Amino acid sequence: MPRQLTQAFVDSVVLRSGRKLIADKHAKGLYLDLWPKGRAWRFRYTGLDGKMKALTIGDATEMSLEEARQQAKALGFVRKQRKEAHLIKPMPTYRSYLEETYFPYCRATKRSGKEEQRFIRTQLMPAFGDLPLNELNKVLVAGFINERVARGYQPTTINKLLAHLKTSINKAVEWEIGGLQISPIRGLKLLKAPPRIDRFLDPAEAQRLIKAVNQSDSPLLRFIIPFLLFTGARKREALNAEWRYIDLESRIWTIPETKAGKPRFVPLSDQAAEVVKATQAFLRGTRQANSRWLFPNLETGKPYTAIFYPWDVARKAAGLPEVRIHDLRHSFASALVNRGMTLYDVKELLGHANVVTTQRYAHLSKARLREAAQEAGKFYDFN
Repeated sequence: MPRQLTQAFVDSVVLRSGRKLIADKHAKGLYLDLWPKGRAWRFRYTGLDGKMKALTIGDATEMSLEEARQQAKALGFVRKQRKEAHLIKPMPTYRSYLEETYFPYCRATKRSGKEEQRFIRTQLMPAFGDLPLNELNKVLVAGFINERVARGYQPTTINKLLAHLKTSINKAVEWEIGGLQISPIRGLKLLKAPPRIDRFLDPAEAQRLIKAVNQSDSPLLRFIIPFLLFTGARKREALNAEWRYIDLESRIWTIPETKAGKPRFVPLSDQAAEVVKATQAFLRGTRQANSRWLFPNLETGKPYTAIFYPWDVARKAAGLPEVRIHDLRHSFASALVNRGMTLYDVKELLGHANVVTTQRYAHLSKARLREAAQEAGKFYDFN
């Protein structure tokens, strides 16, 4: 037990044999080390490896008790260092952090969690997965970007990957994973992407595309692409569509949860309804006749995760290699505007949360506005 040491005691105490350590009550870690031929001040502490360590402060016949106490207090940082090291968990690798913490968070809180995990697993984990979180840096990320550019990745795709990387690392900082206090890629800038130009199919191009998908080796592409064109739906909304949400009698397709987090009710035109009926008739002759999905993968029975390859073949066959699947949604909006529908109509049919998003299609109505202005001019024609 520590005792109340005094300078008088230190000067007078004598040990005839053996060795004895006497702890000081007022300075944690300070001991008077006695043996028959001498005495010394020692500072004892537990090291980072868990073993007891000892430092000699000075000869107790030359250094006073007060001086020894001051030295012991000055050495208190080694105790604090061990305490902090004990509290901080080892720095995990990017892969282990993702699997143990970030992916479960995505699954629990994000509607787009599956897509984000797919991007991270296929692109980011192979590049950075084995690195401890604090060893990621902007130089490594720059190499990753250069390699993707050399492989022909578009700036928008690279920026999407960088956004996922930044988001996941920022969460690690927020949660103080491994004691991480600052993002090692803080200040990382995205690539400058070219201006986005929306592509709209004219009727002749749409006919060529439908002809090409009808000849596709992918059996359901001939239904998926027209369905997208006639509903303006997002690709994922269509691929995840379920029969229980399609009411052919009232011509309504219900999307239970959209990108905006709310249900959406999509009216089915005659053309869209015919596509649904044709899909239904086709599936009766397959083992997916009772599938819950509108467009099931005939092999797995699950929704398609991707349809890029057959789509790429079809669009090139139609002479439209630059057209993206999302351009079918733009084309639907273009058809609405050019048929005299208001931007509010377009907003509701596309399921936009804000009309600002819909205003990108405003320029399409200029011809109709000119026609309207011409009619006003005729009304006030004084000739």
